[in-house]
Amino acid sequence: MVSPQEELLKCALRSAKAGWYRYFKVLGAIHFLFALDLMTGRQFFTDQANISVLGFDVPRIAFSLTYGVLFGLFVLWAISSGRTLRAIGQELGSEGPPTGTVANSPEVRLWAISPVHQSRSARVVFWALAAIGFGLLGFVTFVHLFCINLPPTGKMSPIAYQSIGYICLVVLGVAVYGVWRWILPDWVSVREVVARSR
Repeated sequence: MVSPQEELLKCALRSAKAGWYRYFKVLGAIHFLFALDLMTGRQFFTDQANISVLGFDVPRIAFSLTYGVLFGLFVLWAISSGRTLRAIGQELGSEGPPTGTVANSPEVRLWAISPVHQSRSARVVFWALAAIGFGLLGFVTFVHLFCINLPPTGKMSPIAYQSIGYICLVVLGVAVYGVWRWILPDWVSVREVVARSR
């Protein structure tokens, strides 16, 4: 018989999977925008018209600030999600050995590249893809801090442009700490719970 904690863990894994997939889709869209920017002679991000992102109109020049804020929110969600999964996994561990329904569930088996995958290489690919977001945030931070590709004066002052870099730097620092302190250890704990149920 499947325990309520196992069902809860499967639901939490389904939610985490959906959140990580959204993150990867957004990263793919952002890389598409950067490719579009390069193909149009670096005109896309300096154009006058705003970009519509998730129902908000964002000035193209402040796109990196929007990305930094959204990335910070994603990291907070990832910390919360990981903490929830770890707590459920610990409760499940206290009930005795899992029955195997978690490891054989669609939530785990159909998540091909995941932090709970049996294969070490699949886990490495997952975390490498996740790290791309950090690289992108580091890149936009560097561009803004050192005033590379400074916009025309009418669009944004150099001080405001550089302030975006400082904000992104703070988000990057908090995100790196959050991953090291909570996200990675929590997912290792969840992976161990799933591995025990195999």
